[in-house]
Amino acid sequence: TESPIPVPAPAPAAKPKPKRVSKRPASHPPYSDMIAAA
Repeated sequence: TESPIPVPAPAPAAKPKPKRVSKRPASHPPYSDMIAAA
């Protein structure tokens, strides 16, 4: 039961990240911060 919980969490987080980077190149610096926070 622990497996299905962590799986859906990283999935939605990975989707909004690439979308923001594609739209705004300035999101690269904050992008690294988001990874470190995660």
